[in-house]
Amino acid sequence: MNIKSPLIGLASLLALAAPAIAQPGGGPPPANVVVDAARTETLVQRRSVTGQLISTRRALVATQADGYVIEFDLIEGATVQKGDVLARLDPELAALEVDQAKAQLRAAEGLVEQRRAGAENAARDKDRMVRLAARNSASESERDEAATNAIAARALLTQAEADVAAARATLALAERRLRDKTIVAPFDAAVIMTD
Repeated sequence: MNIKSPLIGLASLLALAAPAIAQPGGGPPPANVVVDAARTETLVQRRSVTGQLISTRRALVATQADGYVIEFDLIEGATVQKGDVLARLDPELAALEVDQAKAQLRAAEGLVEQRRAGAENAARDKDRMVRLAARNSASESERDEAATNAIAARALLTQAEADVAAARATLALAERRLRDKTIVAPFDAAVIMTD
């Protein structure tokens, strides 16, 4: 009996010590692990950084035109696209100047036609007087007067053509002043100040 007792005692001791051996430190039992199939996914990495943004393009947007502001809807921080209207000035007077310049151009073009007809008539009179003077049917002074009149008529035509060019330039300036009444974004941008 003595032999059996130590064996039972040893078996009891091993049964009590087995959980302590299987779990070092005597902690809880190990967690169950489930293995999933491998797959491909997009990994999004984010970083927080501090710094300063400096724009590559900057513009102070203004106009050379003067007038009352009738539209201004900008908000600091808003984004605008190239060509977007930023502000409008009252265009009424500038539009009237365009109309006036168009009328002056039409009048100048009409005067050119009148001067051209006069120059052609004076040239025909001169040619007629030259032929008549060659046959002694007109005096030298009549011939000279016709030549002088032809030169003067041609000069009046040249002056009228110059007046047309000046009227076109005046119209272009008036149209530019009218366009300047609308201020547009020169490129895609963000509004940083609206003073």
